[in-house]
Amino acid sequence: MPYTPERQYHSVDLPEYLDNGQPDITPRRRFDQKQHERLRRHWDTFIQEPWQPLNRPNSVISVSSSTRAVFLGEISRLCEEQLGVGAIQLEFPGGPYRSSFRAHLENSTSVIITRRTFHGRATMEAMILDRLYSHKANVPAPFGFNGLVLIQEDLLGERLADMEVLQTAEGYIRLISAALAGLNRLHTMAQDIGLDQMVYPMGQHTDWLVALLDRSMVVGTYLGVPSPTVPVAALFDLLTLIRPRFIKWDARPGNAIVRDDETIGWFDWEHCCARHHLDDMVWLLCDESLPDHLASEETQLIESYLNLFADGRSEGEAHEYLRSMGVFHCCTRLGRLLHAKARGSWTDADQQLEKPLGTSLTAAVRLARRGARWAEHSDYTRPLAAWFRQVAEQLPKL
Repeated sequence: MPYTPERQYHSVDLPEYLDNGQPDITPRRRFDQKQHERLRRHWDTFIQEPWQPLNRPNSVISVSSSTRAVFLGEISRLCEEQLGVGAIQLEFPGGPYRSSFRAHLENSTSVIITRRTFHGRATMEAMILDRLYSHKANVPAPFGFNGLVLIQEDLLGERLADMEVLQTAEGYIRLISAALAGLNRLHTMAQDIGLDQMVYPMGQHTDWLVALLDRSMVVGTYLGVPSPTVPVAALFDLLTLIRPRFIKWDARPGNAIVRDDETIGWFDWEHCCARHHLDDMVWLLCDESLPDHLASEETQLIESYLNLFADGRSEGEAHEYLRSMGVFHCCTRLGRLLHAKARGSWTDADQQLEKPLGTSLTAAVRLARRGARWAEHSDYTRPLAAWFRQVAEQLPKL
């Protein structure tokens, strides 16, 4: 029998999943002038190190001073104030209106400029990066912050999501293992330096979790493929937040840089929060950008790393949590793609998300197939396995 929730939703998307329904937050600790000075000390130390030649993808959108002279001028003055050196050119790898972009400086170096929409999240990101980098975490060095705009290290390397080597099982295991190991080290460090209590809990409200558990119904209604009943009460108990731990959250391969030595650097800390360590594992393994290597995923990733992320839960309970959260994460990511499609064509979705043609449909089908596979591994979600397979067949017909 199809599951019908008690509430109605206005969209197949669930933006509250990312930001807890709080676009801005009030940092739990004041960011004072003394900390501003410490960010500048990161820069003073950093520029004494040898700089590597810039090696950037050809797809970067370059904006010269002639096309956005006023904006470049403001960014150059900001860099002068914060770093003592001006900017001469800007690049927008994610598009000209994204919140982060690259600035090339007069001393032949480059930095990432991040202008967040919300002051509280900008402040929190600067504080977290300062604390993590000071303890030698593999994150960008923060160089300056004026209360809204953060200047940080331009991590050299290639985004994990774009690595061609992921198409091979050997390369996939090597790099995703490195990413999981890096996240585990960050969790351990965060606990040691007190970050568990410094960031806000994610998904602690009943409405957030209920909305997440309603995702299969919402997606099914949108596609005309009704979702079967799932044990909502049992899932609610399983996924309810009791012991909040610092996590990256948004730990997608697109937010990770693979360095030359294949260590993984994590950037974009705007949405870091406190939830369960296993959630970072879910965000990484269930991202639509990752190819499917079924045997490798199961035996060399999940079995190897599950206990490291379990945070005291039994192996069985950790496994149920991972699989269940992963299934509804797939639903949520799928809803995001369907929202971008907005009842138009998949080409419309590609254009809205600024992706190459065919990317959105490929990603959506991959999410549905992964959801089916993950659902089979848990008693809580097994009824959704056949439904996911129906969804995968329906998506190309839209």
